[in-house]
Amino acid sequence: MSNTNKLMCALLECGTLDIEFIDKAMDDFDVEPGDIIEAITESDFGPTTANTIIYYIFRLAVDAAIAEVEAENDLLDGETNLSIFTNCLDSHLSIRDKEDNWCEMYNYEQIVEFLRANYPNSEEDV
Repeated sequence: MSNTNKLMCALLECGTLDIEFIDKAMDDFDVEPGDIIEAITESDFGPTTANTIIYYIFRLAVDAAIAEVEAENDLLDGETNLSIFTNCLDSHLSIRDKEDNWCEMYNYEQIVEFLRANYPNSEEDV
């Protein structure tokens, strides 16, 4: 493990799997470090932990996917249709589909595909 990874583990109070997940998720979801820092500083979460960062990576990915597919943004507001599970093994995002089932997603492409299938752009449906 590099000294940088050791430092990140110490600062974030997490393990190496968390650091690997953050790195991969930021690439998968095309999230910039500045976006995460801005979202965290505007939140009520308090200390910067790995789970907080993972949460915001998913939240920013959902917001970006909503904009990309031009879905109705209010469909995913609150905790009723959106759940973010974080841990060092299988952090993932779950969104409720049309049939009220929870669908797990692990990368940005899965989020976009899900939104296109379940929350289509109202203008395209006309």
